[in-house]
Amino acid sequence: MTVAASISDRVVIDIRDVSIRYGDMVVLQPVTLQVFAGTIHGVIGPAGSGKTSLLRSINKLSVELDDATVSGRIEIDGNDVLALRGDALAALRRKVGIVFATPQPLPRTVFENVAFAPRMAGVRDEGALRATVERALRSAQLWDEVADRLDLMASQLSGGQQQRLCIARALALNPSVLLLDEPCSALDPITTRRIEDTLVALTPDVTVLLVTNNIRQAERIATRTSFILMGELVETAPTSRLFAEPRDSRTRDYLAGRFG
Repeated sequence: MTVAASISDRVVIDIRDVSIRYGDMVVLQPVTLQVFAGTIHGVIGPAGSGKTSLLRSINKLSVELDDATVSGRIEIDGNDVLALRGDALAALRRKVGIVFATPQPLPRTVFENVAFAPRMAGVRDEGALRATVERALRSAQLWDEVADRLDLMASQLSGGQQQRLCIARALALNPSVLLLDEPCSALDPITTRRIEDTLVALTPDVTVLLVTNNIRQAERIATRTSFILMGELVETAPTSRLFAEPRDSRTRDYLAGRFG
């Protein structure tokens, strides 16, 4: 396995002075962060540091579903996410896939899980749908395992296969960005490796933001890594530099396992 593609000059996700709170509780202090095109950007830190809240704010889920208050500015390819409403927000979300920690396949067949979003987007031609399903499953490195079982209920797949199916579902509309929140937290090491290989293979066509409590996962596949602690962005650097020469003593202590 190799680390994702080298850093490009184009910023895809531009986070400026973003803070998040739930009622009176501040979970993220003002954060400024750039995620570059075609890379995997890892976000590490102890549980409760604000990593997931930041991730869910990038496509506005934290505001619409979690009742969070988000201030600052989040841009994806120049679009101000926090200002979007209605059809404009829906259009953006079609380009920003998201995968959660626990696999959440739809109560449908393997085929219909992947075809669901294209159908919702208006694709009706069965040939086009089948081509899309195959492409997405291949991208998620699942096609060879399910090609002859597309009519199987998704719930009958293994946990690792379900998670890769969720990745395939997120890829069905050709997103430019993929957000992942602890996608391997419930998986065994072999399946974790398959997921990691999948993510590396997606670059440079897709920009990945990966929240993980597994610091070795970030070290293995992330191009750049950010360390967040108790709602504060402590530092961001190319992953090799962050792990070899962290500039902040808190980062050094966390990577050494002295807390978290």
